[in-house]
Amino acid sequence: MFILILVSVYLTAYTVAAYTICSKYVVEQSGKAYWSSGPAGSLFPWPIKNGEIGIPMLFELNGTDLLIYNYLIKTYLLVILCAVLWAFTILLFY
Repeated sequence: MFILILVSVYLTAYTVAAYTICSKYVVEQSGKAYWSSGPAGSLFPWPIKNGEIGIPMLFELNGTDLLIYNYLIKTYLLVILCAVLWAFTILLFY
């Protein structure tokens, strides 16, 4: 049960970090997602923003980041998973 709490906390922190990074540093143009400046950041294994160099150039998201962005972040599935995991954790305690 303690592991379930740790996973819930980790997923919550990951969700907040991922949405914060994506809202500031990921842009969409012509149906594709890009990092707003370079060097590119990452959404896996932990969301990190793009580099501080600030080259005004778009960098396409790599395959893993694109998968996370399109299927977990844009669809709000990550938020739903987080809420379901917390609900399950709370139900196990009662």
